[in-house]
Amino acid sequence: MTYDCAVIGAGLSGLASAIILSKNGLKTALIEKSSRTAPLVRGFKREGHYFDTGFHHAGGINEGSTGRLMLDYLGISQHLNVVSSNSNYTDMVRFRDSSFEFRFPVGIKQLKDRLEQFFPGDINFINRYINEINRQCSLLPFLNLNADIKTMNILENVHGNSLADFLSHNTDNPYLQSVLTIHSLLNGVPPGEQGLNNYAYIVGPYYESVSYIEGGGSALVAAYEKAAKENGVDIFLNREAQKLIFSSSGELKGTGFKDGAEINAKNIISTIHPSQLMNIVPENLFRPSYNKRIKTLDETPSAFILYGTSEIDLKRLIGSNLYLVPADGNNFGDFSNPIENRPINIIISNADKKENIFQCIFIMICPASINEVEQWGNSIRGKRPQGYLEFKDNICRRMLDYFVSYYPELKGKIHAVDFSTPLTLKDYSGSPFGSMYGAKHRIEQYNPFPMTSIKGLYLAGQSIVAPGLLGTLISAFLACGNILGHDYLRGALKVWNQEE
Repeated sequence: MTYDCAVIGAGLSGLASAIILSKNGLKTALIEKSSRTAPLVRGFKREGHYFDTGFHHAGGINEGSTGRLMLDYLGISQHLNVVSSNSNYTDMVRFRDSSFEFRFPVGIKQLKDRLEQFFPGDINFINRYINEINRQCSLLPFLNLNADIKTMNILENVHGNSLADFLSHNTDNPYLQSVLTIHSLLNGVPPGEQGLNNYAYIVGPYYESVSYIEGGGSALVAAYEKAAKENGVDIFLNREAQKLIFSSSGELKGTGFKDGAEINAKNIISTIHPSQLMNIVPENLFRPSYNKRIKTLDETPSAFILYGTSEIDLKRLIGSNLYLVPADGNNFGDFSNPIENRPINIIISNADKKENIFQCIFIMICPASINEVEQWGNSIRGKRPQGYLEFKDNICRRMLDYFVSYYPELKGKIHAVDFSTPLTLKDYSGSPFGSMYGAKHRIEQYNPFPMTSIKGLYLAGQSIVAPGLLGTLISAFLACGNILGHDYLRGALKVWNQEE
């Protein structure tokens, strides 16, 4: 089988990459080891309720945004109902001291005004912070279509000050520091390890707008699949790439499967975890320093995730998205801390009615480490030992109690429907570490770039650029830009925008 391009891994970045290439006339194969595309994003049903898994909401995909333009260009928007937040507020941060809480408004100007209202002694710093977030976002190509591709300041992210240092040097207000670092949970890098420019890529679009997709992750994946089909992408499911094939002179020729079948392609985009890529590329083709760097990449956390229902309308009580902050703030990198001393994100969905009984759907996400379940690491999904099941039940109960400790009125009114651990994420995410967001984008760590030293081999995915829907889109466009030409691809987006 001969193609112009092959994409390994059919997550959102892989699907987007395949669509871009095929849309621009390149015969493209998309290879996925699972039986379905984007298995972590699809969500699932339990007890008649739908729970999202890898997608909940996104910033930067509202009407008129660059992210929305990308979805339009790919032909995905036409299959989706993207709904902007219908509230003046999005996320709420509630501290252990429940006398103080902060609600994020929609819009970055509105956020600036609200921060100044709550923290009048830090007005000068708040202005500086907002201006810096805007400046960093303006330098990211494909987020700003007019930015020079050379303005991606990799060195600043690697060698610059951390987000925590930036804040502590400018304000001593612990509440303001927590408010401005809480969205570190959206990319899994603690504030003490995260560069400000990397944080800006996450929060800038999110501050400006928050959108939901009717039908959640399941509808999102279905839209990607329809667009892939419409653009002629050939999708190979249950096919794991076992090796990359090279000529005797070191030229990339394609990829091979376990059964001996091969796909010939001179251009390949890998969206799998970088450490897994190293298993299918002959080690001598990369420099020893590069091999070592990839094999020692620090990972983002995994998570304990509780899927539950509430007899109380949590949207009315709380809103759509809640962050519970413990006494020592948002530093969630120390997993020796009990879960009661870790920040937790709670996503609240629309209410369901089952047998005329009101039930509000919610998901609790608590940062965790694969090491916390390593004693059961060799067990098989669906056949885990009793000790693991008891461990799950204990953590699940404690997470419910943790929620109630902030909202006593919920006692006896919230219930767990399902529960997952880092082993679950390891099974479904394709990450050997069960990490939620792949490799960390942190200071002092060089993550792999979209272009590799092997001609024709490119990388995409959340470990390469950024997590989240917008991160997967930018990652895909950057990888494909190396094949099609960045100026050509950004020019195509500009033309598409004018035609729309």
